[in-house]
Amino acid sequence: MRVLQILDELSRDGWITQRTLSKRLGVALGLTNLYLRRLIKKGYVKVVNIKPNRLRYELTPKGIAHKSFLTFKYIQNSYRFYREVWDRIEGAFRLLMEEGCRDVVFYGAGEVAEIAYQVLKGTPLRLAGVVDGKKAGERFLGRDVLPPDALREMAFDRLIITAVDVDKDTVARIEGLVGEERIYWLGGWP
Repeated sequence: MRVLQILDELSRDGWITQRTLSKRLGVALGLTNLYLRRLIKKGYVKVVNIKPNRLRYELTPKGIAHKSFLTFKYIQNSYRFYREVWDRIEGAFRLLMEEGCRDVVFYGAGEVAEIAYQVLKGTPLRLAGVVDGKKAGERFLGRDVLPPDALREMAFDRLIITAVDVDKDTVARIEGLVGEERIYWLGGWP
């Protein structure tokens, strides 16, 4: 993934400095330098010295082909991940329906919630709301994202955790608001 990001950045701006590249990638400057040296050694990137203190990075034909290959693999892996998440959510919703659930709330307004919403549309389950402590006040799936305290006033059967980054304090807070038995963890809790 990191190599694809670097090749992509270099294909957009060959004049980019290692420092700027490092900031865009969110990695240390030394690590960025190491990646670039490896890409140059493998023949994916060519360095052109314009001035003593100014370099231009160019993707070679081999680098362009490698970038295309990595892009294809990324898309393939993303689709596989999407399919696995879809299947897992579909199975979870089947279980909830067998338990007699009708109204659900999503906790988390991110990619997993988007997939869950698409799966939900093919079931008799109803989305009663979307709650997210970090995104409260924003719009998501055509709804206002509510703060966790709104759970006290909401009518629903199960709270489905669609967030992937829920910390232990948030877990304790949610359990205090709705009770552990009403929470369904799509990904399982650590």
